[in-house]
Amino acid sequence: MDKTKKVTEKKWSITTNRFVAVIDIMGFKDMVAKLPHEQIYNIMKSIDDSKIRISNVFGHKKGQVLVRTTTYSDSIMLYSKDGSYQSFE
Repeated sequence: MDKTKKVTEKKWSITTNRFVAVIDIMGFKDMVAKLPHEQIYNIMKSIDDSKIRISNVFGHKKGQVLVRTTTYSDSIMLYSKDGSYQSFE
């Protein structure tokens, strides 16, 4: 028996009140210059895997996606669907 819940992707408003978190990885440029390629790859893979776990653990409520994550360069952004208590939680 498959107990996984189906997650529905309802349309998000482009402009609305929402929670936004930006995490900047300080020293990224220096880290890339000093560490071997394989170690940088493992760090970036770990960040990407964390993004998936965050989305899976905190991003779904009653089958709805409430939190999305985006990575850009040395920044990770998390943003909620809206400003509701459920999205904040």
